[in-house]
Amino acid sequence: SRIASLLHRKSAKQCKARWFEWLDPSIKKTEWSREEEEKLLHLARLMPTQWRTIAPIIGRTAAQCLEHYEYLLDQVQKKEDGEDGDDPRKLKPGEIDPNPETKPARPDPK
Repeated sequence: SRIASLLHRKSAKQCKARWFEWLDPSIKKTEWSREEEEKLLHLARLMPTQWRTIAPIIGRTAAQCLEHYEYLLDQVQKKEDGEDGDDPRKLKPGEIDPNPETKPARPDPK
């Protein structure tokens, strides 16, 4: 609260959150190692949605763990989709109607 008193626009709660989520020197900000990723995936299977419990085991913040877990899931999904699912840059000519506005409107189903 002493630091918050020096910052006119921040509350003590905001200063504490900023310290514990970003400024604390014990927080790792380096790239994730393969071992950390494997440990994260294993712990997420054992304790789904328990990011506050998982974070100290890995040595990262809960937000970092959640964000990286979602990133890993996205990477797996891209591999399963073959990486060319709905990407418009990979469509062949003729697969998309160049004038979608020219088709007559259909009534809404009732």
